[in-house]
Amino acid sequence: LGADRFTLQVLGYRDGYFPADWSGIKRSVDDLSRAVDGDLVFTHAGSDLHQDHRTLSELTWNHFRSHTILEYEIVKYDGNLGPVSLFVPLSQEQLARKVDALMTSFESQTRKAWFTRSTFEAIARLRGVESGLRRCARPPASCGRIVRRPRGCLRMRQGDERNGTDDGGEH
Repeated sequence: LGADRFTLQVLGYRDGYFPADWSGIKRSVDDLSRAVDGDLVFTHAGSDLHQDHRTLSELTWNHFRSHTILEYEIVKYDGNLGPVSLFVPLSQEQLARKVDALMTSFESQTRKAWFTRSTFEAIARLRGVESGLRRCARPPASCGRIVRRPRGCLRMRQGDERNGTDDGGEH
């Protein structure tokens, strides 16, 4: 959805066991944070009930401290969709492209009953209602707070609950 180029790297960690493989995954995320300098980092919501997703979210915040980080929610059986603080309106065409990308990019999920076009469209519309925007058709990203960086860019950063500090400074 707009990326001209990207590199996909699949590592051999066991599905469902990320907390047990913490040190290896931490090393991999640290290596990644040293190898790339993106403008924006996406990660799972820190409140995600899936242990692998929570692990990656926490490590993302630990290793990409000077980046703009947005957390995203995932619809699933756990039912842990929570409140969000950032809404980005999408046109119907943009929503259709997003759902198309989801449906073709996550083949492993297509066997799950909840992984349907109508589910993603419904969540987008619900979040649109929450946003108060008439034309918001996109599930939002979430952020802890927005901190203005010296260069005039915006940076998302969690406070106390994420890294034990709320001093507003760079870490």
